[in-house]
Amino acid sequence: MTNNFNQLIQSILEFNKKKNFKEALVKINELEKNNPKNPIILNLKGLTLFSLNLYNQALICFEEALKNIDKKNLKNNDLLISILNNKGMTNLNFGNFSQAINDFNKILKINPNFFQAYNHLGVAYENLGDREKSIKYYIKSNNLNDNYVPAKNNLIKALTFYKATSHEPNNILTTALKLNENNFYYDSKNQIDQKNIFSTLKKANSIIQKNLGEITSKDTQTFRRGNRNLNCGRHKKIFKEKNIIPKFCFNCFKIVIEPKNLIELIKLHILFDNFEFKNGNPRKCMIEARKNLNGIYKGYVYCNSLDEVELILDDILNSIKINISSDINYQIKRGCTEYLDVYPKYKDLKDLMNYQEEWKIHEDEIEKKFPHLKSNDIERSTVPGMSIRDILTIRNWIYFAYLNNDKSYELVSENLYKNDFIKNILNDN
Repeated sequence: MTNNFNQLIQSILEFNKKKNFKEALVKINELEKNNPKNPIILNLKGLTLFSLNLYNQALICFEEALKNIDKKNLKNNDLLISILNNKGMTNLNFGNFSQAINDFNKILKINPNFFQAYNHLGVAYENLGDREKSIKYYIKSNNLNDNYVPAKNNLIKALTFYKATSHEPNNILTTALKLNENNFYYDSKNQIDQKNIFSTLKKANSIIQKNLGEITSKDTQTFRRGNRNLNCGRHKKIFKEKNIIPKFCFNCFKIVIEPKNLIELIKLHILFDNFEFKNGNPRKCMIEARKNLNGIYKGYVYCNSLDEVELILDDILNSIKINISSDINYQIKRGCTEYLDVYPKYKDLKDLMNYQEEWKIHEDEIEKKFPHLKSNDIERSTVPGMSIRDILTIRNWIYFAYLNNDKSYELVSENLYKNDFIKNILNDN
């Protein structure tokens, strides 16, 4: 190939690197005029179209690239793997999980050590609801390259939903199983003991240090998901793209609990892990870094109606009083705070704002454009007990408390667990 061709390819890559995808596509179309059916250009075009969320067009490019590549030439193996990987990723985002599995398996026939493909297979099987297989492939990817962050994060996350017992040896799996045997002590009739929190966290952090070394995360929330799929990513995308509130969110109500300090937040996390929510209500504990909102520690219990709020409110408040403190504020909210700047009436709980049916066409448009945002029926309930994700998140809470001059962190940890990500989210707000 000529130097001019290589220079043009490099300039297109620079456009993509800077996320100037439309400019890159213009250059690709110019280059394609003199190089029709070139698999390198078709692969690059498909990748650019993928970045523009034009999945159907991207798949056409990858299929055409596969037809025109010389598969007998061993020098083309890297290009073939790249095309198949890009095609598989597009199928993942398009919700074509079975087709994606086929793409990634083809890669592994060429290169059985291509660790990224095992991770992508894990994602595909997880979306199909087969957690056993998804964890198997995450482990395979992590064992081949323990520095590959996507597989590491996916495995840690998956183990919050599935308690694995029979897989090939893996440090993350071993750590998860040991942590799950080291739960915080809970007695529904008594105050949660902060000394037990200290000793349990110390042991948990020792287990993580021994097996995983200096691992950190960007997680700031601990989840206990029930059997409901909130699918908040979809709803926020619709609001961002179309400036409308999705229909689902009109039946989203939250009991918002406001711990005063880090100790109360950790105690609330323990309560949420043990409290029996009869309707499987999702709940979470989190730190709040946004400057325009009150409170820096919060717990949420999600309900699908005000009637359900009333049904569980007295029970959860009574448990908070017994297990944590009689002096914790709470409030009832509807949906996400972001909606209120555009639709201030949405927060009125006495005169409920209704969904506008003409918005449905916009919701359908976003789901068609971003098929991976659609909800599916896979089991999403969180495994009770301690997880790696829980402990890494609590570490981030500890450092957050230190940065906010909440000295209660000294009562639960000897270490600060510094994390630049936590420092940056505070500085950015």
